[in-house]
Amino acid sequence: MTSPKDLKKQLRKEALARRDALVPLAAFDGRGHRIGYGAGYYDRAIARLAEKGIMPRLIGIAFDCQEVERVPEENHDVIIPEILTESGLRRFDVA
Repeated sequence: MTSPKDLKKQLRKEALARRDALVPLAAFDGRGHRIGYGAGYYDRAIARLAEKGIMPRLIGIAFDCQEVERVPEENHDVIIPEILTESGLRRFDVA
């Protein structure tokens, strides 16, 4: 029987191995820049994964009405190359 501690380790490894990450956002612009919910959690988590050589497919989740003309940007912000809204999947050139 698997111990709770071993199960937790296994689940963590499986979660890190996944290649898609859904990123909630408060607002986004036509360049794929986003405003999160203020804590920087996703930016830090994505940076930690990148340090381990893991770069998941980032997909922002929003409603069309959350699109704004321009989102202010900071150096640590992660640009989201795809955002899914009720109208469909939008892809941005982040190169």
